[in-house]
Amino acid sequence: MRRKDVPMVRLKAVKGFTLIELLIVIAIILIL
Repeated sequence: MRRKDVPMVRLKAVKGFTLIELLIVIAIILIL
């Protein structure tokens, strides 16, 4: 069940939050 939900959530995230996710990841890497 989760296999179908995860890709859809990722697609939605990729469409609207790619830049935001990249900024968050970069910030986390810098903090670590």
